[in-house]
Amino acid sequence: MNKLVKYSLIITAAYEEKSIRKTIESIQGSNANILGVLEILVVSPDDATLEAAQAVIKEEKYAEVKYIKDAGQGKPVALNNALEKVMSNLVILTDGDMYLGDNALENLVLGFVKSDLGGVTGKVVSVDDKRTFFRY
Repeated sequence: MNKLVKYSLIITAAYEEKSIRKTIESIQGSNANILGVLEILVVSPDDATLEAAQAVIKEEKYAEVKYIKDAGQGKPVALNNALEKVMSNLVILTDGDMYLGDNALENLVLGFVKSDLGGVTGKVVSVDDKRTFFRY
């Protein structure tokens, strides 16, 4: 990819301090650095999740990171708060219990660089055992 892109990745996470490490580590494994400037916004109503995210991100040394403590009014409110703070026109959304596969960010971002796409999606794979969460 010749053209560097500035893009934002919003991670919404509520009480996911145990799974957010794998989520953030998967970002690094998804060719995040070869695309351009990545801004990460971590949004959570609880301190434990934000602290866990800070520990991992500090290890990975990402350049632009924002931690947003939301008021616990639900995911739509959390996303809207984060979207007000992004510094790019390209935004990728994920959750604190999801992980990105190899080349996921590259594949998502390249779609916007090469065409007039308005949106793309990927296969969602949770790192949590769904048998213990909402029973599905």
